Parts: sequence; structure tokens; C-alpha cells
Amino acid sequence: MQEIRERIKVALICDKKGVFPVWFEWKGERIKVERVFYKWVEKRGQQVYQHYSVLSGNVLYHLVCHREYMEWFLEGIEG
Repeated sequence: MQEIRERIKVALICDKKGVFPVWFEWKGERIKVERVFYKWVEKRGQQVYQHYSVLSGNVLYHLVCHREYMEWFLEGIEG
């Protein structure tokens, strides 16, 4: 996986199954999330991070939300 670690904007949908990204903006481009493969929570001390592994086209993206500040980052790309 290519490491990116850049701040992004994310649009979310909330339903009975949880909260999921619908699209995100990176480098001025809006990227539609076609599928969420996996999501998990990571705790580092008091900090909580929500991770999403999402697919757009043939590219897998690793998105991370710092839940306390609601800041989103593109951690990496594969494909």
C-alpha cells in the first residue's frame, strides 16, 4: 500500500447499520465510494480512530477519522 496521510473531506451516510463514507475529496477530485470492504476502530490512549477500507474503481483506499476532532485522512492507496 502506498502511504499518503493527507487530510480529506468526506460525505457520510448514517443508517441502522452505522456510519459509512459515500464519497471523499482528495486533491480537488471527488471520489465515489463504491463499496466498504472493512471498518474497524483503533484506540491510542484516549484517542479513537475509525478506519475504513473502501473501493472506488479498481483502487482500494484506506480512510481514517479522528473521532474527537472529526478530522478525516487518506492514509493510503492500493491498486
